[in-house]
Amino acid sequence: MTTCDLIPLIQEVVDCHPALEILHAPEEGVGVATDSIDKYILTVVTRVFYSVNQSRTGKISLREFRHYSDLGMVLHQLDSNEDINTETKYFSYQHSPCYITHALTWILIAMVFFIFAIFNAIKDMH
Repeated sequence: MTTCDLIPLIQEVVDCHPALEILHAPEEGVGVATDSIDKYILTVVTRVFYSVNQSRTGKISLREFRHYSDLGMVLHQLDSNEDINTETKYFSYQHSPCYITHALTWILIAMVFFIFAIFNAIKDMH
């Protein structure tokens, strides 16, 4: 199994799991956040490979999949749990770099708008 083999499976989780609707939410003036989706999928695939591909060959062998993978069990748990962040091994959104980047970006944007509001208020007072 290669990374390319996992991408459609992870894409299906992204498309169907209710907790990941935030990835499909259009950002103001941008549309669907495909960059966030791609980064999230890459993060999950990397987590799976780091955990399962013990030989570090870039390909998960059948032996590695049988001995080290709990991906099937994790996918089954996702079906019955709407909070994807309870599964912290592969799919947790709050522990992924794209979530952290997304959250920090919105914090910075809010701070910039606040600073502009202060400057405008000061300007209006004079």
